[in-house]
Amino acid sequence: MRKQAFTILAVFAIMIFSCKTDTQQTFDSVSTIAPLEGLPKNKAGETVRKAIDFIGGWETWENKKTFSFYKNKIISCKRGGTMNVLIIADMEGASGIDKSNADWTHCGSQPWENYGRKAITDDIKQIVSHCMKLGAQRITILDSHDKGNSILREEFEGIHWLSMIFDVEKINDTYDYAILAGFHSKTRLNGILAHTFRPDIESVEINDNDIGEIGALIYLLCEKGVPPVLITGDYHCILEAQDLLPSIEGVEVKRKLDNETRFYSREEIDQQLQIKLKTALQGIDSFNPIEVKSPLKAKVTLNIEDYISDLKARDLGDMFQIEGMSLVWTCDTIEQFWSKFIYLIKILIMESTILKKKNAIFINTLVDKFKELAQNDNYIKEVLYDLSTPYNLQVFTQSHRNQIEKKINDYLFAKNA
Repeated sequence: MRKQAFTILAVFAIMIFSCKTDTQQTFDSVSTIAPLEGLPKNKAGETVRKAIDFIGGWETWENKKTFSFYKNKIISCKRGGTMNVLIIADMEGASGIDKSNADWTHCGSQPWENYGRKAITDDIKQIVSHCMKLGAQRITILDSHDKGNSILREEFEGIHWLSMIFDVEKINDTYDYAILAGFHSKTRLNGILAHTFRPDIESVEINDNDIGEIGALIYLLCEKGVPPVLITGDYHCILEAQDLLPSIEGVEVKRKLDNETRFYSREEIDQQLQIKLKTALQGIDSFNPIEVKSPLKAKVTLNIEDYISDLKARDLGDMFQIEGMSLVWTCDTIEQFWSKFIYLIKILIMESTILKKKNAIFINTLVDKFKELAQNDNYIKEVLYDLSTPYNLQVFTQSHRNQIEKKINDYLFAKNA
C-alpha cells in the first residue's frame, strides 16, 4: 500500500512539476531533460525525490511502459502546455453505412440529413471522448467529406473546425498526433463504398504507387511530423492503411461479408477505441514516419473521357501533362502535391457541373420522347427511372448517352418487328 501511494505521488508530482516549469524549451530537448535537477530545495521537493527513488528512480520511470502515457503528457506540456490532436473525418467509413444506404453520404439529401449526419457524428463523439480521457486538451476536426458540413457541430463544445478536403493545406506540425475517422478503401479494393476521392477519379499515384485518399493523407501527416496513430472504418480500409504504415492502429466498425455487412455495436467500437488508442499513444515516441523520395511523380487517372477532351481545351499551362486518361506532374514535396491536386479537384468540380447539365438535358429529352411508352412498358419505365438518379447525372459520358439511346431504340425495334 505504501509503495502504491509513493508511485501515485511520483507520477502526479512529476506531471505537475514538468508542466509548470521550462515550458519554453524546445521539443527536441525534452527527452534530454533531467527533471529531478530542477526540483525545489524544500520539503515538497524532497518528498518528490524520495517518492521517485522509492519506485526505482527516473530511469525506471522512463523504461516502464505503464507510465508511458503520463510521460507523453509531460512531453506534450513541454511542447507548449497542451496536447493538440487532429481528427480528419470522412463519411463512407462511418458505422451503420454500406451500399444499401449509400445515400446517407449524399450531402444535401434527406437520408444524409436524417441519418447519415448522426452516424458520423456519433462515431466522432466516441473518438473525441477517448482522446480527452487520454489527455487531449485541444482537438481540431477536419470534416473532409464533400462540402465539409456532415458532422453536427452543435453537439460538440470547445472543438476547433476545418472544413472540406481543401483545408488539408492548413495542417501543420503543431499537432501531437492525428486520427483518420470514418474512412473507406481506395478504388479497386473490395471495401465498402470503395473509391478514391471522387467518382470521376480512378486512381491517384505517387512514384508509381497507388495511394488513394488514405495514403495521400498519411504521406502529408508524416511530412508535417504529425504521427497518424489510428484509423477507423471497414476491414479493407484498415488493411490499406497498415500496408502503408504498419504502426497505425485500426478500429474496425464494419466488415463486408458475402451477402451482407457486419456492423459492430457502439459498445464493441468503444472497447476497440479504448484499447487501440492507448496502445497507439504508448508507441508514439518511436514513431517512424514514411519518407517519400523526391522528386515526386504524381499521376491522377480519370474515368470520364469527356473530361479529358475538355481539359485539353483548357489552358493548363505547365501545371499538368495529359497522358491518355491521366494527368501527370512532378513536385518536390507532398505539400506541393496536395497544392496541385486541390487545384485539379476544383477543375473536376467545374467539369462535373458541366457534365450534370449535359446529362440532365439528355435525360429530360429521353423522358419527353418516351414518356407515353413508359406508361405501358415496364422496361422503358425502368430505364428512365435509373437514368434520373443523382449518381448517373454525375458520371454519364457522351458514349454512355449514345449507348443508352441505342439500347432503347434497339429494344423498340425488336418489339415492333
